[in-house]
Amino acid sequence: MEAQLVEHSRQIAEHSRHIAALTERMERMEAQLVEHSRQIDRITRVLERHERRLGELSGIVAAIQANQRVREWLGARQVTIHAVYPPYEVAVLWGMETTPDEILQIRTERGYLLFFVEATYTLAWHDIQRVASWVEEATKRGLPAVGLVYFFRAPGPSREEEEEGIPPEKEEAFWSLRTLQAIADEKGVLLMQHGSFPRRPRGWAPPQGHGEPLQIGVEEDVWL
Repeated sequence: MEAQLVEHSRQIAEHSRHIAALTERMERMEAQLVEHSRQIDRITRVLERHERRLGELSGIVAAIQANQRVREWLGARQVTIHAVYPPYEVAVLWGMETTPDEILQIRTERGYLLFFVEATYTLAWHDIQRVASWVEEATKRGLPAVGLVYFFRAPGPSREEEEEGIPPEKEEAFWSLRTLQAIADEKGVLLMQHGSFPRRPRGWAPPQGHGEPLQIGVEEDVWL
């Protein structure tokens, strides 16, 4: 009997050591999982930052390409750029809540005009509204102005969005081009796609410009 008790004690001690070893191993694995989770979180944050940065760079590339195409179009019509203004400074001075991608002063055969340009990958009504609001504000200030939205494409919803539904904040981007053209016509905004000549609203004509350069209260952007 005593020998059996000794053997049971030995087995219990052996099991206890196994349990302790397994517990220690599980604790190490749990710590590793926690560390892996932290690493995944860090990698996710880095990827999110890169994704945001890529989005910003895409916007910058779109603006650069659009500005080049718009300048080519202006040059083909013998329109010269008299001045380029920093949009943010003009927005602060005028009390505007938005900024277009470019604010130019151009000289045409009709005189000096302000020219507001918005570049976008996905044409939406707010792009048109933004430019229209700037043209309206300039007109109130006695400054003749023209607005143009340059867009690269107006795609439909993705497969995921078709299956799960379009988020409310993106619905406006998927209106039909015909509807957006009607809005642009109503607002008097030119639409320019893929470098083609802008589509003018029906009956639209550029306003009569000033005979002398316009003074808008902000100095020309010397970097451009």
